[in-house]
Amino acid sequence: MLMTVLLQSLFLLASHASLFKAAHWFFGKHLYKDYEVKNHGVQYLFSFTFTVSVSMLQMLLFELMDVLDVGIRRFLWRVDLFAITALVYVFLPLALIYSVTSLYDSEISLRLTAALSVVCLPPLWFLFFKAGRLIHLEGFSLSTEQLLARMGVCGVAVVSALAGFGAVAFPYENIAFFLSPISQAQAEAVENRLLHTLSLIGKKKREWRELKPGGMGSLPGSLSNSASAHWPGSHSTSEAAAVPQ
Repeated sequence: MLMTVLLQSLFLLASHASLFKAAHWFFGKHLYKDYEVKNHGVQYLFSFTFTVSVSMLQMLLFELMDVLDVGIRRFLWRVDLFAITALVYVFLPLALIYSVTSLYDSEISLRLTAALSVVCLPPLWFLFFKAGRLIHLEGFSLSTEQLLARMGVCGVAVVSALAGFGAVAFPYENIAFFLSPISQAQAEAVENRLLHTLSLIGKKKREWRELKPGGMGSLPGSLSNSASAHWPGSHSTSEAAAVPQ
């Protein structure tokens, strides 16, 4: 029993070390291949966050397959949940504030980091607290379950916003890939048809302007004369009008 627990612990330690090394390699070789990030703290923080996130997915698979010992799985779940909570609530905001203030002098950046942490962290925590009202979490508790639930509400909102933006932006930017290709001959044929249509429209306009003063102007009079010629009693009316009183 003890040997089994020891082997499982060594397996988990090796898997986490492999994940950390893979995240560090991915950060340096692919994610920031064209940009040099000299701050090793950023690299290590990214690697640690990636390791904890994948470890939770790994533990979920272990739970479904019932691979490791129950006590080891429970202990690792608590470690992963505590680590991800500490990262989201404390370490990642502090790293973000420090990366912004590091543009100044080192002594000034440390003071600015401390000052901005006091100013910015409480509103962030208050936002997480208010987000819990959406899932009817009442009261104030510092338990890991409560903190994760409040953090999950904001996480789902951010993921939903990013998914909606991606669903609109990706087809808009890559619509050309979904359209059938058009040759130069087809484009020239459409252009010639358009020019021919515009020339016909111009010709019809000129003909209409030429006919407007003569034919269109005499049209109402001719219509009235022809109507009076065929209307019964029109001659008698005109003759009566011509007789002097």
